[in-house]
Amino acid sequence: MARLARRTGARICPVYLTREEGVRFTLTILESFDLTCASASLLDDVERLNAIVEPLVRSHAPQWYFIDNRMVS
Repeated sequence: MARLARRTGARICPVYLTREEGVRFTLTILESFDLTCASASLLDDVERLNAIVEPLVRSHAPQWYFIDNRMVS
């Protein structure tokens, strides 16, 4: 994503859903940003993205973990 955004000049808009009680979800749209810093490397860009995504995954870990019951014997 970082490489594509930098090459095309696209803005990155982090969006995620969290499951609420029952079949309800909450959509969260974070502030969009671009990767325009000329001195940043691809690794810097990936670290910036990880700094946004990883805390979200950690805070909602059970919603990210999925086991297909058909695969469990």
